[in-house]
Amino acid sequence: MRRIALVTIICAFVSVPANADLYTVDLGSPDALSHTGITLNEWGHVPTSGGYGGIWTDPDSWDNMCRMVRGNTASGDTTNWAEIIYPSAINEVTVLRHLDGSQIDSFDITVDGVLWGSYTGVNGSETWEETSYSGTPGKTLRITLTSPVNSWQPTWGQLGIDRVEAVPVPGAVLLGMLGLSVVGVKLRKRA
Repeated sequence: MRRIALVTIICAFVSVPANADLYTVDLGSPDALSHTGITLNEWGHVPTSGGYGGIWTDPDSWDNMCRMVRGNTASGDTTNWAEIIYPSAINEVTVLRHLDGSQIDSFDITVDGVLWGSYTGVNGSETWEETSYSGTPGKTLRITLTSPVNSWQPTWGQLGIDRVEAVPVPGAVLLGMLGLSVVGVKLRKRA
């Protein structure tokens, strides 16, 4: 019985596809708020003026637009965080393009309240960066600014993000984890 359970669990893990479908959110796009099953909370505005790291002519951007984590406080947006809620658990995320702008743009990445990592901005770099994080699976990705509000932020916002990709936890892995726990309980009862 033990051997059958062990073989079943190993097969479940081996059968997981190497490249699961990605959740890609193009935050600058006008339809960023309409991705099926994905919810965006507290995201700031899409800039309509300003250089923002040259995104308007950047060939690496899909639509040459971004969205701000901290929006325009002059219009009442004072939140220093923004969220993406996914339809199923994720175990890895890549902030494919986030602007480390003319001021310090540092932030934390948490998923379901668990810290996955931090980015420390460099003053004056004005470059688009790519950073990846992973941790305990969950559905709610939150990006929280840890740098102070800049003097120009009431007009322009802070921390532009172009695109985020997340890797969903494959169903076979979840079933395998469940199977391991059931087998463990049964083995403990026998012992």
